[in-house]
Amino acid sequence: MRRASSRVFSHLSPHPKISFSLLSRDFITHLSSLPTTTTTTTTNQHHHYHHPSQTHPESCTKSDALLFSKFKTHQFQIHPSHNLNTLVDQQPPISSRQRKIKERSQLDEAFESAKTTEDMLKAFKDMEASFEERELGLACLKLGLKLDQEGEDPEKTLSFANRALKALDRDDNRVSLPLAMALQLLGSACYSLKRFNDSLEYLNRANRVLGRLEEEGSCSLDDIRPILHAVQLELANSKTAMGRR
Repeated sequence: MRRASSRVFSHLSPHPKISFSLLSRDFITHLSSLPTTTTTTTTNQHHHYHHPSQTHPESCTKSDALLFSKFKTHQFQIHPSHNLNTLVDQQPPISSRQRKIKERSQLDEAFESAKTTEDMLKAFKDMEASFEERELGLACLKLGLKLDQEGEDPEKTLSFANRALKALDRDDNRVSLPLAMALQLLGSACYSLKRFNDSLEYLNRANRVLGRLEEEGSCSLDDIRPILHAVQLELANSKTAMGRR
């Protein structure tokens, strides 16, 4: 059973940028496009040194000009902030909505970049405070597949699988590849817990969902086949286990 789940997890892993919610990544683009006005007075100072103002006597000697230049340089060293005229204008403050979008995006990326189960669980816990339950479907699915692949805690796997199904199972009877994967995960977890009747129920439904996806042509066969193979293998194992009881 663990090998079949490993195939499904490896099928999900090459797509790490599947969004867990309707995050607006345009915010990053928005930040980079904000005008950054840099105002320096270096050019103006240079201009000022060689072109004294009208109040400065035209008969100023070279020594006076040198003294004036040294004074300005000294003044710049003592008060650089005054001379730069606040070199960079401050960017406009970020709105609370934009800040929330940015935080959610960072949480999303932290979860996607996590490699170990421990890191994934920690990142997921941080996500729970900022995302609604329906937005965590794919995260629950990926974490559940990782746990099932390791095979050490079927109860925790089942918990994440149930959460994934609730988030991905739509009321309009539409089907999707993640829905089939959640059903396969539930079947695998129930098999590990020796709940073979429940395992058969979930796996049979996963098989029907995959059949519909193939008929409708909404997914490529290359995406469907690895999951279908895992479902059929687990169906056979569940039926065999039930026959042995």
